[in-house]
Amino acid sequence: LLLLVLKLMRDHMPPVHPEMPPGVRLSRGLVWAATTARNALVVSFAALVAYSFEVTGYQPFILTGETAEGLPPVRIPPFSVTTANGTISFTEMVQGCFCFGLQLRMNLLCSSQHLAPLQTRRHILQLTSTCSCYLWGGDMGAGLAVVPLMGLLESIAVAKAFASQNNYRIDANQELLAIGLTNILGSLVSSYPVTG
Repeated sequence: LLLLVLKLMRDHMPPVHPEMPPGVRLSRGLVWAATTARNALVVSFAALVAYSFEVTGYQPFILTGETAEGLPPVRIPPFSVTTANGTISFTEMVQGCFCFGLQLRMNLLCSSQHLAPLQTRRHILQLTSTCSCYLWGGDMGAGLAVVPLMGLLESIAVAKAFASQNNYRIDANQELLAIGLTNILGSLVSSYPVTG
């Protein structure tokens, strides 16, 4: 709400006139500075609130805490996830993702106007019933399909912007290959996923 109010203030400021008194120009400059630095103001306010909670000992939310300095070691990423219910191996994760894909395909087939042949629907139902879909893939939900798609779309949008500015063509396959290679190499140093 504060960001919106500051943006509206900036959008509705009157233009500068040479005959404006110095006090009005000064106040206009202060409002301009506050509205330009609105994101920094929100971050500063949030840091002040977090610090006050830390000092009083009341913790309604968890702060980041101590972070290790330096670069992380180069190593192969872990191929299992520990949850509250136990440890999920890599094969169980892949199986869970496969089951989610089958369930998504079944839902799409059944919700379309032209229903899939009964034999296809029975085959998918048989495959999904043999999967343990309560595993990791089921927890991911639609993010399993949406996150890679959004990453690709973002990368293509950025590439098209640079291509139109510098007058060259882009290859979507090359973009997808670059994102994949970057994320594979980034996983060796515990980096966040790259999208574009």
